[in-house]
Amino acid sequence: MIIPSLDDLIIGDDSEGLIEELGRDFIYAGGWCTAFFLIRTKRDSESSWDKPLLWVHRYQKIQGGWKLMAKVHLTHENQMKALQALLEDLSKYED
Repeated sequence: MIIPSLDDLIIGDDSEGLIEELGRDFIYAGGWCTAFFLIRTKRDSESSWDKPLLWVHRYQKIQGGWKLMAKVHLTHENQMKALQALLEDLSKYED
């Protein structure tokens, strides 16, 4: 599937309202884009929202738009905690 503009990108097939996008950011480098999506989900329409999660997608610029090449969905709270701890550790290496 080719996406003409990443600004128009809709995350997931959410016709049932089970995914809510809380934020997004894009990092462009050459013909590539790394997209970060902060989302939350729920199991069914009667459930409450789960804790926020991070989805990371890689897109390649091709003729006519952008093509999804890879994705990583951190789908468990333990994964988010491990990532947060790793990012906090980065401050040890700042000058």
